[in-house]
Amino acid sequence: MKHKKMISIISALLCALMSLTACRVGGGSNSDDPAQLLLLAGLLLQKTVYAGGSYNDGVKDVPCYWENSTMIPLEGDGTHDAEVTSIFVSNGVVYSAGYYKDGTKEVPCYWTGTARTPLVGDGSHSARVNSIFVSNGVVYCGGYYSDGSGYYHACYWEDGVQKPLMVIGTNYSYVNSIYISNGSIYCGGSYFDGVKQVPCYWKDGEWKDKDLVGDGTHNAYVRSIFVSDGVLYSGGSYSDGTRIIPCYWAGTTLVPLDSEITQDASVKSIFVSNGVVYSGGYTGAIDSKITFPCYWTGTTMTNLAGEYPAGSVKSIYVSGRNVYAGGWYNDSSTDVPCYWKNGKLKPLGGNGIHYAEVNAIVVQ
Repeated sequence: MKHKKMISIISALLCALMSLTACRVGGGSNSDDPAQLLLLAGLLLQKTVYAGGSYNDGVKDVPCYWENSTMIPLEGDGTHDAEVTSIFVSNGVVYSAGYYKDGTKEVPCYWTGTARTPLVGDGSHSARVNSIFVSNGVVYCGGYYSDGSGYYHACYWEDGVQKPLMVIGTNYSYVNSIYISNGSIYCGGSYFDGVKQVPCYWKDGEWKDKDLVGDGTHNAYVRSIFVSDGVLYSGGSYSDGTRIIPCYWAGTTLVPLDSEITQDASVKSIFVSNGVVYSGGYTGAIDSKITFPCYWTGTTMTNLAGEYPAGSVKSIYVSGRNVYAGGWYNDSSTDVPCYWKNGKLKPLGGNGIHYAEVNAIVVQ
């Protein structure tokens, strides 16, 4: 009965969306063959993986994104480094955000498809976009800008218009992640209080500088945010003075993720699906530059280190029952861009010689 019902649903879906076969009820055409229907439905429902990042061409870092395994280079100024730090797909259009260097400063920007749109910080000094989100056709970019005096200021751009974010008593603040939910604009990041880095967020421009706490004494950061059922989830890390502890905050409640590890570790990306929190990041030895890719389902860690253990998860995305983790691994000669699907490694191509990495992943 379940099999017949499944075929019926698939048949109806194909009839509505495809005119490749002559679907009809009770006939003897090939369109009623269950194997054919399942095959066509599988093709119809196949997901596309979009991954944003960069590769080195031997001279400079080149911004790019991958659509499944096809790499699509993007343009900076053509001479200097550039990078995609975040990616978003809306109505079939790929939006990539990041920065490019023009020889004197870093210029914040985003790409619609392959068309680049420069943004403005203070007009004279470096700025970056760390995160992009598209809602109702409006492009939101979260990041920071420099005022030239060595200070950095949190901001976001709404359809190209810069919106500085309020901070009090600090000259160092950053937006690492932006998320739009029910018309509200959430920006997650950190600020320096004169002693330490403090995790924080802004909601519709209002600074929430006291809501998120690490151990209260040492550095803590928000790297990624996600809103689900009206609850803000913030992924990041905090220090206890001895090591860096991966964590997330559900609302204002701190959830450490160090139950299975004793090394430095951090959450770089967070995603919530059906009430389950997924956090992607890395673990690594204390005082070592070597990191190992992993993700957490709730508080349970999945180690992604395989034949080539060194690497990191920079972004996580859940589609149905599948967990996609984008990042990089080192093959003992260079850093290779990749993603893991349910723990299985899927390498992506750079130029085949020099390093490359994935910073963001989306599945549609």
